[in-house]
Amino acid sequence: MSRILLILLSMFTMSFVAISPAWSKFTEATQDVRDVEVKSKLKAQPKAVLVYAKGLCCPSCAIGVRKMLSRLAFVDTTKDNSGIDLDAKHQLVTITLKAGAKADLKALATAVDEAGYEPVHAYAWQDNKVVTSSLAQNPFRVVP
Repeated sequence: MSRILLILLSMFTMSFVAISPAWSKFTEATQDVRDVEVKSKLKAQPKAVLVYAKGLCCPSCAIGVRKMLSRLAFVDTTKDNSGIDLDAKHQLVTITLKAGAKADLKALATAVDEAGYEPVHAYAWQDNKVVTSSLAQNPFRVVP
């Protein structure tokens, strides 16, 4: 019995070691790189709102973001992925709005925060340009 346990433990350890280097290579996109991506995404989908969620590093880790945002009344959950597209490479979340709806930035920030990420900026397309809004909820958080 202990031999089986030892084999399983070594398999788990090898799997963990194989995965670990990928996580250590994660770096946030620079703001300049993110700005280019924001403009491209909003030109393609001008009725959407984008959120920069600091710390978003992989689509599977960010499933909570989709879950929290899809609960908001202004999100068009009839679209693919419940109207929420995750771009971990640029730390961006694209939110598809219902026709005629306006995004509630405070609700967006709260949902992203409750999903475990730091909401930094919201981006929208107005008059052929990107408009950026700050989503910072607590610029000075106290960690107990």
